Amino acid sequence: ERENFILKVAAASLLVELHTQGGCSSLVRFNLPKIVTGDVPIFLGLISDLFPQLDVPRKRDPRLEEAVRLSVSQLGLQPEENFILKVTQLEELLAVRHSVFVVGGPGTGKSQILKTLHRTYGNMKMKPVWSDMNPKAVTTDELFGYLHPATREWKDGLFSSTMREMTSVGHDSPKWIVLDGDIDPMWIESLNTVMDDNKVTDDVFMMCSPPNETWNLVN
Repeated sequence: ERENFILKVAAASLLVELHTQGGCSSLVRFNLPKIVTGDVPIFLGLISDLFPQLDVPRKRDPRLEEAVRLSVSQLGLQPEENFILKVTQLEELLAVRHSVFVVGGPGTGKSQILKTLHRTYGNMKMKPVWSDMNPKAVTTDELFGYLHPATREWKDGLFSSTMREMTSVGHDSPKWIVLDGDIDPMWIESLNTVMDDNKVTDDVFMMCSPPNETWNLVN
C-alpha cells in the first residue's frame, strides 16, 4: 500500500520530460521533500527502476546554502547538514507551490526551519512578510469570513482579512500566512481550492487576492 502511494506520487510528476536528465532531476527535486524519511529508499528505488541509466546529482544553490548557514548561526542553532537540507528543500517547494505542509513530531524542528528560512530571506536582501495564526482558536466563520444571511454582504474573517492585507504590501518578496497547529478536517477542508496546485480558486479567495498576486500558505 505504501509503495503504491509513493508510485502515484512519482507518476503524477511524469508530465515532465521523463527520458531526460532534467526531467529526472525535477522529479526527484520536487517530490523528495514530500516523502517521509522512512519512505525515501522506496521512492529512490522506484526512480532507479524508471531511470536505470541515470545518476542525477542533487541540484544545489551555493548562495542559498551559504545564506542558510549564516541564518543558522544568527539564530544560535547547530548547522547540521540534514537541517540545512530541510530548509533548502522548503525554499525549493515554495518556489513552485503556493501552499505546503511542514509536518513532524514534537521537537523535530518544524518551527525552527520556518524561522531559519525567514531569516535567510532577510539575509538575501528580501523583505519577507510573516503572519501566523492558530486556526483552531476561532470558529470557521471567524477564520474565513461569511456572508450575512440578511444583507448578503461579505464579512472578512481572520484568514481572509490577513490575505487582503498582504495583497496591499507593495513588493515581490515572500509573503507567508502560517497556520500553526494540528491539521483538522473542520478547517482544512475549507482550504482545498485555495491550496490546489493548479491554482483553481474559489470565489472568496478571488475576492481577497488579485489573480497575479504571489503569496505562500504554510501549514
